[in-house]
Amino acid sequence: MRRRIVLVLAGVILGFAVEPSLAGTVYHTSVGNSYNEFWAYDTATDVWTRKNDFQTGSTLAVDSSGNVFAYSSNRTAILKYDPVADVWDTYLAAPVLGGSNPDGFFNLEVTETGRFLLTGNTLPFAYFSDGGAWSSALLGFQTNATGDYDPATGQYAVTPLAGTSPKLIDTNTFAVTSFSGSGSGSDWRRSGTILDGYYFIQTANEDVEMWDLSDPTAEPIRITSTPVDLQWMASAADRENGYLYAADVYSGTFYRYDGTSWTRLATVGVTTISVTTIAFVPDAMAVPEPHTMALLGFGAIGLAVGVARKRGRRKR
Repeated sequence: MRRRIVLVLAGVILGFAVEPSLAGTVYHTSVGNSYNEFWAYDTATDVWTRKNDFQTGSTLAVDSSGNVFAYSSNRTAILKYDPVADVWDTYLAAPVLGGSNPDGFFNLEVTETGRFLLTGNTLPFAYFSDGGAWSSALLGFQTNATGDYDPATGQYAVTPLAGTSPKLIDTNTFAVTSFSGSGSGSDWRRSGTILDGYYFIQTANEDVEMWDLSDPTAEPIRITSTPVDLQWMASAADRENGYLYAADVYSGTFYRYDGTSWTRLATVGVTTISVTTIAFVPDAMAVPEPHTMALLGFGAIGLAVGVARKRGRRKR
């Protein structure tokens, strides 16, 4: 699951490699209307900091530039978070959607091209906007807050309200690919995350499942080492380093999974909670400026970027 990005300075005898920064921020709040605490977790220091309260109407979404978005709790707009001012500003008008759940369990995603995708709350449609008017596409099944988009692959997966296996959706044609495998349990999933071509989901008192999105006929891989205090997990991916962050749906329990083992991290200091949503935003990796390299005596040298992915077999 780990991806290593190595910067190689060529043309000199003395070279060095720069590893990507493991630093980033995980944002934590709830889709439930009874809870509005908003927290930020520093992955480098293992410390949570409470931010200004915020009530969201959807899961949190992150675009390819690291901007965080949410569907407003009054269901009228897409909001964008300003981490410096710690405020949410209206970014785009949004459709006022109904649905049978008063808490409004919606899922929001942003594609690599900037297209917003909105599903959930039992509605059988995908609503989408490229920054202007919204359109809808009939999916043929009821949706909930479970879904994710991977900007590296363009894969967009959701889990139906009354189902245990995912659906893969084309973000241009909205054609649906169903998976024939059988997931565990019967209750609906609260969160889904795509990492390295696998879709991670979980329900109550069950193992986290990995669905191979390249094989709609495959059964899910069950991670039997799933912690007992991690239920209906909310999840988010650090795709550069291959980590899955996971939070318990109703408590402050918080973990990181590296493909082999789970590491328990600092507990969120929440006072009350409902259905959790989290989002990961990576810190930018600093690359020396050309003039800095010259001062170091490297002069005009070539910069090659090599990407090595350590996939390997995962130990369960």
